[in-house]
Amino acid sequence: MLSWFNTLLSGDSTSGENGDPAYGDLVLSALPVLYQVCEDLSPTFELRDKRSDYLKNIQSSALVLKGQFDNIKSADDFERFEGQINRLASCLEKIFDALQVPDIPNKENDSVVPRLEALYRVSKKADCKLDLSRLVNLDGLKSLQNQLARLTDELKPFYSGNNPVDMEDSKLPKAWQPPDEGGCNFFDRALGAMLCKCGAHSMRTLRLGIGTHRKDLKKPNPKSLRVLFPWEAKAGEWLELFVHDGTSTNIEVVGNGELSNRTVCDYLATHHVLTYRLDLVLRQNNLSRSARDPYDRDSQCLQKQIDLKSLLSHRERSWNVQTSRALAVVLSYTLLYMYGGSHFRGLWRRENILFFHDGRHIPLQPFLGTIASPATWYNDDSAPSDQHHRHPDIVMLGVMLLEIQLGQRLETFLGLEKDIMNDNEFYLYAWRAFLHPEASIIPERYRGVIRACISAKTFNKLNSDDQKIRLEFFERIIKPLDEDIYVLFGRLDFMNLDKTIAKKCDLACGLRLPLPALLPTEISSQDESTPDNQEAVHAEQMEAHGHQYIGEMDAESNGAVFFDAKTVVDGINEISRWQDWLGKFTKFRRQILPQPINPENEERVRVTIIDTGIDGLHPFIQSAGWSKDDPNAREPLFRNFADGEEGSDRHNPIDEDGHGTFIAGLLLQAAPDIELSVARIGSTREEIRRDLKVDTKISKAIEHAIEKWDAEIISISFGKRNPSDELRAAVANALTKKKILLAAVGNGGETEPMAFPARRKGVFKILATEMNGALPPFTSVPENKDDTYCFAIPGHRVVSTWPSGLVSRAEESELDIFCWDSETAQPRSGCQHTGLTPCDWRTVMSGTSFATPIAAALVALIYQFYNVNKESEATAKYLQNRTKDILKTPDGIQAILREMSRSNQTRSYNILVPLWGREKRMEFKAVQGASTGCTILNEQGQTAVQFFADRLSQILRGADI
Repeated sequence: MLSWFNTLLSGDSTSGENGDPAYGDLVLSALPVLYQVCEDLSPTFELRDKRSDYLKNIQSSALVLKGQFDNIKSADDFERFEGQINRLASCLEKIFDALQVPDIPNKENDSVVPRLEALYRVSKKADCKLDLSRLVNLDGLKSLQNQLARLTDELKPFYSGNNPVDMEDSKLPKAWQPPDEGGCNFFDRALGAMLCKCGAHSMRTLRLGIGTHRKDLKKPNPKSLRVLFPWEAKAGEWLELFVHDGTSTNIEVVGNGELSNRTVCDYLATHHVLTYRLDLVLRQNNLSRSARDPYDRDSQCLQKQIDLKSLLSHRERSWNVQTSRALAVVLSYTLLYMYGGSHFRGLWRRENILFFHDGRHIPLQPFLGTIASPATWYNDDSAPSDQHHRHPDIVMLGVMLLEIQLGQRLETFLGLEKDIMNDNEFYLYAWRAFLHPEASIIPERYRGVIRACISAKTFNKLNSDDQKIRLEFFERIIKPLDEDIYVLFGRLDFMNLDKTIAKKCDLACGLRLPLPALLPTEISSQDESTPDNQEAVHAEQMEAHGHQYIGEMDAESNGAVFFDAKTVVDGINEISRWQDWLGKFTKFRRQILPQPINPENEERVRVTIIDTGIDGLHPFIQSAGWSKDDPNAREPLFRNFADGEEGSDRHNPIDEDGHGTFIAGLLLQAAPDIELSVARIGSTREEIRRDLKVDTKISKAIEHAIEKWDAEIISISFGKRNPSDELRAAVANALTKKKILLAAVGNGGETEPMAFPARRKGVFKILATEMNGALPPFTSVPENKDDTYCFAIPGHRVVSTWPSGLVSRAEESELDIFCWDSETAQPRSGCQHTGLTPCDWRTVMSGTSFATPIAAALVALIYQFYNVNKESEATAKYLQNRTKDILKTPDGIQAILREMSRSNQTRSYNILVPLWGREKRMEFKAVQGASTGCTILNEQGQTAVQFFADRLSQILRGADI
């Protein structure tokens, strides 16, 4: 029995017309009920049960939403948020329908939300019993969690920052105390004991694990420091070391019983097992080996890094209130422990706060990174006399907290054209942002914390007494933030905050890194040739340009050809045209798939590329979410079919050529939410071209893609003149199983016929165009006029990823190679290619090789659209029956792509233009003023998603299949 039900729902409410409660009031009444339902259900599941986590997240969201809607109601602003209110009311209606409240009719007049209205009325009569047994469906809870999280993000600016509803005492325990001086000094002592002046690289590059070190409701007391050292034996690998407080850990003594005075470098020199961490003990400023058994660790999770500055640069991330507050608390505690330490001076910067990740998930387990030398650490210079704020590290914390709440970097928020460089500039710009009208919506408690950080008056009276400053810091900054965390996470989770945060908060939520630029969509018309007249000048251009391409066949070749241009002259000047086209393609993707795909509860489209491999450590490849050991994939997503020695690392991602990484980068730029698998058939294009067994390797790669990865789409950016029967059979088998095969037609212009498998019936033959649709001179053109499976898409002067280890090879090949700035979507000017994070290397190339993965990305988006919307109430009627039966087939995709293309009677191929299609029949035309909530509609009253579903249905109903 929920005896609290009557009390919660009997408060003041504003009614709508005829005495009926308005939707806003219904929502405000139902959210406390949802909170308590989750509270009652949670104890029925074990802690490892995912349903327990979902219920806690739903409970937190209900808490936050109640505060947000209270603020909206106080501002009499329900009308402005009608769309969000309606969505939440509909969501809650389904929940309480599942709960089956007794004595409440299933249908009440013609109300859209009869259950909520009935709940509202019956609450005033008697206690109400709810049957909770039906609200335990795993998928249902997960879907509810995601829906509520999206709503809290949309309404985030209206969260008051105070306890949003009296469901739980938000006051911290009376015993809440700051750490003592010894605890705060432990980090500085530990780092000081580790430093030696040997000049070893491992001592210049460190990663220091940071956190709250609060394990219960008592005084926080740091007892250990986690440190990562680069392993000299292998780049990208880290040795893990823990320095423990000697008062609480057994230690190893030497010889006559005295403590060891060996340096950390001495210990590292004898520590050769990467999978075990090294435990040392700090006692009397000396380090000794711990007597505890070695801990096993996973070195794979410590290879990919991203810094806080980069995270804040990406606007698509969607951190909820819990994640934002948790990050703020961790950063604040860390500065508390490090403040005043002589070895940390000058390190507290956004670019030095680092997170390790697996390419898809970024747990909230930060590290402080440094590339400083020992000489820098011992520098004890005081702050310059002209400093506006005596404590620049605290100002920088204020900047970080402000940026976390604003959702963007200070420079972006203020429209600055360059990075803020020095402490005085950070102080002045922080105040400018803090006083900006758009920042006034920051919750008052959180604003008070930021004000305390950036105000020069906060700590002025404390002179230079580090411990007094720490105590004031704890009262003015940490305690208010702890209040929020205590409410949002609950008492039990709060008692083990560091582990709770790492488990619940994913900083990668919503990220697609790096983001493509949304540039103007007008097509450049610098090229005089047009899609309708380019064939007339095609041969003339070939002769005039004398264009060379990789894969020119000679007597020693096995007939395998990679269709990409050797060089692109002045490629950097072509970047804006590529970004313009990619911006239009991204607009199409966001139009039909407005929400990022959750890999756990929405099936990703499985795409395989067969090529020279992939650089798994490339910053963009990682940030796009790719990992060989993707936890949501059925098999490891990289397989090496190339010659080489067998071993445990044979199937680790690698690309010794660059071609495969370039292809993968194109796919992930255009379709970031796919499950990408990579089959490597050779170490370099030259090796593949001369390999007499390459047909067997390609065949095995196709078989593996079908049987192990269950690939739906296979992208092939090469061709064969004389394929073996084995290869022909592998392609035929793929087509029999309804797989989509896309292959490059070749770069021979009018002089070379199409290679296999492009010339095979049922395989999509992909041509390359320039950005305006004109055919470049190198693209092979089909001989006949049957354009059934022939499609053209940009492949001339496109920008994509290049392995960092092959930069010199690219320069030798006269490719334009440059470091990419993901924020501006342009080459980074003045980059010295040094720092805590590796450079995002890009280059510009041309060829039908590169048009092929872009076409594959388009097919993947169509598949993904179907996966996401096939059971949606808004679109299911369009995507059933015949659409369901034939959409995911070669013939079905061929019919759809034809409608997404422009064509005429003279061409033997179709030019893909997804936003418009044939006679602009694929163009979504929004009608001004036609909307429902925040959703734009067309003349037929359809959303963009409904329109696209309707068009797919019409295409497939009319197709001759």
